[in-house]
Amino acid sequence: LPPMKKGWLLLVNPNLFLSTEKVYKALDRMEIPADAHPDTKLLIEALRKQDLHTLAANMKNVLERVRKLNSIFRYSSENEMPLQEFCVELANIIKSNIYLFYENGHIFCHATTPDFQCPYNDLSLEGHTLPDAFLCLFNKKDRSVFNVHEICPICTYGDVGACALGERYFSLIPIHAMTAKRAGVLLIRYGEPFAQGEEMLSEYAALVVSMDLMYREQANLRENSV
Repeated sequence: LPPMKKGWLLLVNPNLFLSTEKVYKALDRMEIPADAHPDTKLLIEALRKQDLHTLAANMKNVLERVRKLNSIFRYSSENEMPLQEFCVELANIIKSNIYLFYENGHIFCHATTPDFQCPYNDLSLEGHTLPDAFLCLFNKKDRSVFNVHEICPICTYGDVGACALGERYFSLIPIHAMTAKRAGVLLIRYGEPFAQGEEMLSEYAALVVSMDLMYREQANLRENSV
């Protein structure tokens, strides 16, 4: 490869240790989309042309999804989890809408991705209540349900009719705390099913939320006992 004759390369070595083995195992469980990989031919051509702008603009880090998840899980093991931040990060990583809800259907946290937003998203969440169809299925199941496929789904708001986003896949994951089902995670995606690696990450996320809920319950008990 020809050397770059202009420009600077900044290397940053943060004071943070991650196990290479664990990182690559996590990467193996993920379904990495094709556009997440750098275009090697384009980068080589940019080097030959000494095109620093194209080179910098097309550099990609395939491990970025692992890094983001790892930072969330590391934080959650040491602190009370900021659940809204957690929802947003997870929604961006696995590209789906995410709703955290209590067993009575009250939604206490949610995040939507730009690709899966419609005019009725906010309206359907005004009452912070999980739609009956999802809550009914959640109450019937004690285990996770993945990739329920709806070819012509109905909009969850009012009498709108057919969903404007089309074919829908959803997954429901129960969250257990102190042996009881206390809450759940609803993931919704349109157009394509969840991959196996994303299912595993979602289960892991549910475990994190479970630990956070138990932490909060214990904190409330300590506060009330004073």
